[in-house]
Amino acid sequence: MGVAAVCAPLPVALFGLMRAKMPERIPMHINLYGDVDRYGSPQELWWVLGLIMVTALGMLVGTRWPQAANTPWEPTTSEGYLKL
Repeated sequence: MGVAAVCAPLPVALFGLMRAKMPERIPMHINLYGDVDRYGSPQELWWVLGLIMVTALGMLVGTRWPQAANTPWEPTTSEGYLKL
C-alpha cells in the first residue's frame, strides 16, 4: 500500500488510547503571545484526525494513480519513466 496508508490510522489509535486520560477542557487555540484563546472538549479533536486520514488518502491516491488527481506528473527513475 504505502507509508501514508499504514501511518494514517496511528493518530486515531493513539487518540483512542489517550482520550480517557485527557481533562474535560483542553486548549484549542493559542495566540501570538502564548495565551490560550479558547478551550474545548477533546471530542473536538476528531475532525483533526479525520482531516489527517483524508489527507493521507489523498496523498496515496495522488501518488499511486496520478491520473486520478489530474496531474501531469509521472514517476521517473534514472532510466526513464516507470511503467505503472
